[in-house]
Amino acid sequence: MAIADEPAGHSAWNPTRHGAWSSRQATDGELTAASLRHPMSPFVRTVDRSRIATSLQNSAHEYLTRLREFGETEGLPQQWLDALGPGKDDPTFGWMPIGWPPENEADEDAGNPFVSFRLGRKTMEGAEPDQTVVLLASERLSGKFIGSGLGLSMVANLRSTAEGELNAHFIGISASFYGPDTRGLESVDWEEVRTKPAQLLAQLHSEEVKRDIASMLGLTSISVRGARLIWVDGEDEWQVERRGTGRSHSSSGEAISYFFTVVGTPKKAGKVLGRVMLQAHAVGDARLFPIDPPSQATNQGYGKSRPSRSDDELDYYRTTVSGLPYYPRPLVLSSGGHEWLRVVQCPGFVLADHGAPANSPKSVNLPGGTKPPVHSDDFAAVSAFYNVSRIFNRLAAYGLDPFAYFRIGSLPLRLAYRSGMQAGPGKDGRTVNACVQVDGWPFDFVGPTAVGDRPGMEMHLAWADMSRRERKSWNSIDPSPAEPIGIAADDRWIWHEIGHVLLVAAVGELELRFAHSPGDALAAIALDPVSQLSKKGTYWRGMTFPWVFLPRRHDRSVTNGWSWGGTMHSALARVPESTAPRRKAYLSEQILSSSLFRLYRVLGGDTMEETPDDINTRHTASHYCLFLIMQALQLLGTQPAVPLRNDPEQFVDALIDADFGATIFRVASDDGATYYERIGGCAQKVIRWAFEAQGLYAPAGTITNAPGLPPPVDVYIANGRGSESTESEPIEYGPGSYAPVSLHWPLDQNVGDPLPWQAHRNAITVEASGISVVVGNRGSEKATGVTVAVWWREWPINSAPPAWNEPGWTALPATAAQDIEAQADATFGPFQFAPASGQRFIILAKASCLADGAYIDVPARACSYMRTRLIDLVSGDNNMGLRVVTLPLP
Repeated sequence: MAIADEPAGHSAWNPTRHGAWSSRQATDGELTAASLRHPMSPFVRTVDRSRIATSLQNSAHEYLTRLREFGETEGLPQQWLDALGPGKDDPTFGWMPIGWPPENEADEDAGNPFVSFRLGRKTMEGAEPDQTVVLLASERLSGKFIGSGLGLSMVANLRSTAEGELNAHFIGISASFYGPDTRGLESVDWEEVRTKPAQLLAQLHSEEVKRDIASMLGLTSISVRGARLIWVDGEDEWQVERRGTGRSHSSSGEAISYFFTVVGTPKKAGKVLGRVMLQAHAVGDARLFPIDPPSQATNQGYGKSRPSRSDDELDYYRTTVSGLPYYPRPLVLSSGGHEWLRVVQCPGFVLADHGAPANSPKSVNLPGGTKPPVHSDDFAAVSAFYNVSRIFNRLAAYGLDPFAYFRIGSLPLRLAYRSGMQAGPGKDGRTVNACVQVDGWPFDFVGPTAVGDRPGMEMHLAWADMSRRERKSWNSIDPSPAEPIGIAADDRWIWHEIGHVLLVAAVGELELRFAHSPGDALAAIALDPVSQLSKKGTYWRGMTFPWVFLPRRHDRSVTNGWSWGGTMHSALARVPESTAPRRKAYLSEQILSSSLFRLYRVLGGDTMEETPDDINTRHTASHYCLFLIMQALQLLGTQPAVPLRNDPEQFVDALIDADFGATIFRVASDDGATYYERIGGCAQKVIRWAFEAQGLYAPAGTITNAPGLPPPVDVYIANGRGSESTESEPIEYGPGSYAPVSLHWPLDQNVGDPLPWQAHRNAITVEASGISVVVGNRGSEKATGVTVAVWWREWPINSAPPAWNEPGWTALPATAAQDIEAQADATFGPFQFAPASGQRFIILAKASCLADGAYIDVPARACSYMRTRLIDLVSGDNNMGLRVVTLPLP
């Protein structure tokens, strides 16, 4: 494929011949959600740096035009495509300007969420290897985007060429639009309708309608944040669905925020569809828990680490942490002129905070020694600061600037270190729980919206244990209340709540539609590399919350109903888009965490050997998976144009987009002594398979407690990864799968049995006549025109393994292409192999066809041109196979 903007390059691109896949889902009756992905065949155009916004939009319009020519935009209104053309200024549909991060934070509309946005990522050295722009287009009236959730979303990954040009790579599109029997804004003749655009816009957020909505919902004030219109003719002309946020107050006077949906007409509020509380459950020195006590490698038994133990017993698991804010400095984390987080005083729950102003920062005296006691309010406050600060610093270490990440939600994140729950039991704080609460929007969608006007968030943290409290020594003057241990001390619970925080920050919602949140997965993946539980067997490793206990796991078996197409998810899968997630979302969160934890394991998390390289592999897999999840949530932030769907495939697409957009990922360890590095673009197929193994892509319309279906064409070179052990039983996936195995590669590997991640001895054979490669097809359709390429190089004994894209590889002459039927295989070769000297060799084979290429076939993927570890390349792409052989040949 030509990488150019000339007509020749334009005509050469054909996604239907390069393995595109699409999904289409009808939601809430009239609405259709659709997506198309072709990451192995990006649409590439050169853009003008001097007018990048216009140039990107024009390239995106050309991309849309090509998709329509191929029949890949069925259902999209032609008026939309026409409205997005160069120089067009349609009154009801258009491109959202690229407006985040803002050029001027002080601008009165700098916080406007109805914009396209940039996702920049910086390396430790300050370079920006990845540049991504999420282009949005949506409905508008009189120049104001109305937040209808109808429109288009496209991700443009930008790459600089050696010649200094800037290329934009498009690998898919997401869209939300009405079905053929429903008429929207684009379908009417505005010369004929009675209510003109400006008048209609004013009616959508009129004070009279807002008063009626507030009265119906029992709220003191509301803000309309979006409106969706359907033409119904008649006197009213339009049916209007309004969505927004509102406030009321509890009996104690505490403000409570809600999200609502009502459906009516331009002049009438109508009826309530839903109302949901904006709450999701779940420098001095101090001695703190570096990680939760059960995860630490100690000689103490599990029972001795329970949160019900005494201060002295739990002190065994603490270590001294330096550099914390010391009284009178507040527990506040700031960087680059932005305050990221603050621990706030809790006057309703902590005696020492009585009378403190709302949201005022907390200070803690840290005199050293064993202070503060584990069962104390001060320990809860410092633990909250320590655990959340580490996550924010990790976000920054991944190159994701927290200020830019918080596009919808506003910084600083407030940490109520000792607090109660607004919903359910525990309003007095005496509960084992935590939650995130959102302030709500102060204004309607028409704006303007300053940076400080966006909704803030507060993490409420209650107790970690109900059975024990302890008192400080009484000084005969001040009261000495009995104080519990706070849930802020459990970093796994904090990671779960951060899942909600990141969703609000980047997407504007507290929960995913298809699961409660990604928080369980974040906790499991972040802690596994450093947890002793990962080495104690499947039962212990799969416990998501082993300390402040919850019976949730991240290794659920698909055959026991923990399937995206199965028993445990079926109830949530049927919940309409406009309805709040139900209790089943916690079950589906375990399906999500099991899918994502499997991704981490496949990318290196099962490498349990203790050599420095193997430890590095395990930590790198953790960091990269966390980065992919964080970046994917940013890419889901398309609510004004393409809303969240009750469909996990939308999240899979975002994970794949994040991997495609990454070039080099590099992060330092906490002490700066070690670097964890991975080249992007080698995880796409593993991402899909991790969810396939958990039941996604199952036959539609049936409850299936089994793995899903592979892509229609999926060629592979067999390895030793056909099955996986789960909490209940082994699952056989068959050849060509990505079952988790250790990615250990000993320097003294000899000809013996190949390692599990390497090609099976019968898949790549070496004889006097040459090298033969067996290629299979695990798909349901014929793979046509399959070709095989083979390279070799010497690998001296006890030397480090070579990398791909470095000198020394010898390519062998190709053989003829073949077709491979579904569930069949074919042998390619022999490829002549006659090295003049040497004792140990690496043979690398690649199988490709138009419907399923290898990663290194795609010039836009970083692994195709950057020095890449063979382990990452081969283990992440079943099109690749590697064998180690010695001379003399067997």
